[in-house]
Amino acid sequence: MSHFTLRSFIRSSLLEMSTRYKRETGENFPRWQEKLKKYEDEGGLYVHFGSVPKLGINPQNQFNTPTGIYAYPMNSKYIDDFATDNPYIFILRINDMSSMLVLEDYTESDLNADLDKLAEMYPNHESKIEDARMSSTTPGQTIWETINKITDQDSEGQTGKEHLNKRVNPAALDPNNSQSSSNILQRAALHSFMKQQGDKTRAIRALSAMPEDEVFSKFASEGETSRYARDTRGKRAFLAAFKKRMIQSISALSMSDRDMNRQKRGESYVSNSVSTEKSKIFRALGYAGVIDGYETQGAGIIHPNEATQAVFFTTSAVSVQEMIEKEPQLKAIHWQGKRLVTPPKSGGNYAGQEIKNQTLEFEAYVHANLKGSAFRNSQIKRCDFSGANMAGTIMYRNSVEECLFAGTNLKGALISTDFDTSDFKGANMSQIKLSDSSLEGCEFVGADLSGGRLSHLKLNSADFSDTNLTQTRFEDTDFQFTQFNGSTLDGTKFEFCKLSDTSFEGLTLINVNLMSCDLSGVNLSQCTLEGVTLSGDLRWCDLSHSTWKGVRLYPQNGDLSSINMDGVTLMGKNWVSPPGTRMPPGWRADGSGLIVEE
Repeated sequence: MSHFTLRSFIRSSLLEMSTRYKRETGENFPRWQEKLKKYEDEGGLYVHFGSVPKLGINPQNQFNTPTGIYAYPMNSKYIDDFATDNPYIFILRINDMSSMLVLEDYTESDLNADLDKLAEMYPNHESKIEDARMSSTTPGQTIWETINKITDQDSEGQTGKEHLNKRVNPAALDPNNSQSSSNILQRAALHSFMKQQGDKTRAIRALSAMPEDEVFSKFASEGETSRYARDTRGKRAFLAAFKKRMIQSISALSMSDRDMNRQKRGESYVSNSVSTEKSKIFRALGYAGVIDGYETQGAGIIHPNEATQAVFFTTSAVSVQEMIEKEPQLKAIHWQGKRLVTPPKSGGNYAGQEIKNQTLEFEAYVHANLKGSAFRNSQIKRCDFSGANMAGTIMYRNSVEECLFAGTNLKGALISTDFDTSDFKGANMSQIKLSDSSLEGCEFVGADLSGGRLSHLKLNSADFSDTNLTQTRFEDTDFQFTQFNGSTLDGTKFEFCKLSDTSFEGLTLINVNLMSCDLSGVNLSQCTLEGVTLSGDLRWCDLSHSTWKGVRLYPQNGDLSSINMDGVTLMGKNWVSPPGTRMPPGWRADGSGLIVEE
């Protein structure tokens, strides 16, 4: 179908829908659909549905598909989908079409070139890659299925016998290595077993009651199976020791309240690392997105339930033409459809009180005094704590959903609680101690976290725009797809954190240490870096047009050839270690590790 015919079809369909809607309801067509009309003639646009008013990548994935922004082409056959529950519609335009993998245009030559790259990246998957060269499916379907097989995961969420490491080295095959693929698989199997049982306690009981040989057959790695076969003397002791070790291992696992709730609801669990790995592979091959159906109907390769769609692996792959809100989102607390204009608990004094094993829903504590209070093992949903004094508050093992903490004083609070889609805009969270919590999708815009100590957190897709992070310390925290636009980072420390695909674009980083972190795909373009240390996985890191002074780089694999240093300005001395590290084109390191431009 030509673009002209498609545009005409869209126009006529929208007009027909508008006329029919007014005739049948006596009302004008909804405003959000009216807004779509102005994009009818532009062509090449995509539509993404979101639950929050910002475009981002949700790392939580119920499907075994790459992590990314999923969108539909601006085509009238998808108009019915505009009535989905998601309240926000994003009109997207692709920034660089040459960076897209268009499955219908993908050739045998393209396939062979990409398979060559995959063979270099994943030498332990040579057989799968060679099988792909003999595949009878289309080139587009073959490359998609091959990447799926490399990061294979079955429908129950147990990782298949594939390596999740981006590049596999011989040490990774050592069964005594805690980071080996066998141990990764074993932990995944134990985690899945815990989820099937519902919680850790039930899982330990079930494992304790299970015969030793059954435990071994269920969880043994290939290396352990081989050692058991070679053991000619103490097989019973071997099995008893293995069972004891598995019980100890499952005791060390953790499962958040959100994950347990998903399990109770019967939702499938997919390892985020697998979905993220898939998107990283596509980006390593040079693709910022995949399109199934551009000029023609798609083939359902991305997902069989959606014949035509696209997925974009970074927010920079597209530009938002407009965000349309289908219905105004109610920001105030409501109860039984009525707005609480004068919330009953607002301004009250609850200092020092303990709230334990309670369910709070649609409660309002606006400007209330909760200083030194304690919330333990409670369900807190859609409550408003805006402007409240919660300094020194203890929050332990609660489940908090869609709550407002805008402008709340949480200075020095001690928190170990899961927060789902909660709002901390402008909150005073200085000197806070926050650990073992999930805050995915939460907003911290304009908040003050200076001097805070935050560890073992999930902060995927959180928004730290304009946040004060002076002297803040993060440990073992997942920041994938997190935004730091306009934040203050001075003396900030990130240790053992996952920061892949996070954006620091245009910021000034002073004496910031990012130690032993996953920094793959991090956007540090146009940054001023002074006294900054970058250590860990630095592949595909974007440092273009940044200014360096006293920067130190410690790539974990001794290779910086994939990073983008276009337009970098060096001021003073900057180093890389080890000195023999491979540098990107136009740069080199001398014998002492000093970085110089060629």
